[in-house]
Amino acid sequence: MLVNRIIKCSFNRISFRRIPCNDVIVSSLSSILLRTTTASIVSKAHHDVVFGGTGKNIIGGGEDHQYQNPTLSRNREKTWFQMLQEMIAYKNEYGDCLVPVEFEKNPKLGKWVDRQRQQYRYLKEGKSSHLEPKRIEALEREGFVWSSYDLKWSNRYKELLAFKEIFGHCIVPRHVKEYDKLWAWVFKQKRAYSRKKKGLLSPITDERIQSLEKIGFVWDLQEEVWFRRLQELRDYRAYHGDCIVPKHHPSNENLGIWVEVQRRQRKLSHLSEKRIELLDKEHFVWDVFEFRWQRRFEELSEFFETNGHSNIPMQYAKTSPLTRWVKVQRNEYNKKLKGKKTSMTERRLKQLQSINFIFDH
Repeated sequence: MLVNRIIKCSFNRISFRRIPCNDVIVSSLSSILLRTTTASIVSKAHHDVVFGGTGKNIIGGGEDHQYQNPTLSRNREKTWFQMLQEMIAYKNEYGDCLVPVEFEKNPKLGKWVDRQRQQYRYLKEGKSSHLEPKRIEALEREGFVWSSYDLKWSNRYKELLAFKEIFGHCIVPRHVKEYDKLWAWVFKQKRAYSRKKKGLLSPITDERIQSLEKIGFVWDLQEEVWFRRLQELRDYRAYHGDCIVPKHHPSNENLGIWVEVQRRQRKLSHLSEKRIELLDKEHFVWDVFEFRWQRRFEELSEFFETNGHSNIPMQYAKTSPLTRWVKVQRNEYNKKLKGKKTSMTERRLKQLQSINFIFDH
């Protein structure tokens, strides 16, 4: 008599063979099958306890059939918290919870830590995960790092903040040994941002972009050069007291040219409001001739306040630049009277009249 009997069994494969069989053989095969199945369940449960599996049994019920042995559940919980204690011991020794996956002193711990991160990712993606809220809380209480990449990013960001605190900007120099690693990180952020703008796969998130932009991070190379020149202008003003940079400034010719370009760009309405505002904060001089005129007028006003008149004696050597300026104003006024082209605007005329300036001396 031929009957179907199971002679080989595993969790993923069951094979059948047609064999002659009597009651003794049936009894023996049933015993073997029971022992094999039980051993497989225990083995899988042990693996889940150590490495954080779900304890699901796929025999007869697929993924939705869960093994419910309460003893094994308690063992899993106990072992999980034992592994947590081992991680805490690692933290006490090394100062953090960044256990290497291939940790030679405790290989199981490295794999367990990696498994927690994997289960956390599953949780965030809405997939099945054994990581319960109390376990997450226990791990985070010890400063568990769910992503080592996130930790590294955060540390570099803090370095950039410290750099800005010192220099006032986020333009990290390329060839300064002290900032080599920070510059490399900054470069990677710009490259990742560029990929994101093109719709390509990129590790940078909108949240990180906002964090960087909040501290004045510069994405564009041309923008970076512009801000570098702005900082040079700040340094010039701190030393000289104004932003009147000579076009051919001996110590920084590029700065003098850049200043001229800003004035020209504004006249052509090519300079953004943001850049205009930043330059205005530094008391940038958009019209050098007007600036110099106003400076001389202030000198003449001081003379008027002291002497009660604005008639500068020609013999005063100390005031010779002012004397020449006064003479130029009279000449420009005469041009105005004759209807010729002149620099004597109505506003300037009113300013001079306010200090009783004598035009026909």
